[in-house]
Amino acid sequence: MDNTSKFLLLKQFKCQRVGSIRWFKFNILFSEKPEDFDFKNSLAGVWGTSQMWETNLVER
Repeated sequence: MDNTSKFLLLKQFKCQRVGSIRWFKFNILFSEKPEDFDFKNSLAGVWGTSQMWETNLVER
């Protein structure tokens, strides 16, 4: 699976799940090799996802 497919899958997964921790685990699972896993970017993604959900909750 190339990175674009992974990214699209992650985006889809993030939209379907409330909660960034599940997405974080999902991201680790989808790394083919541990060295492919970009820890800093994934943490930034988790932070961004949690911010997004907080914003959505505030708006409702």
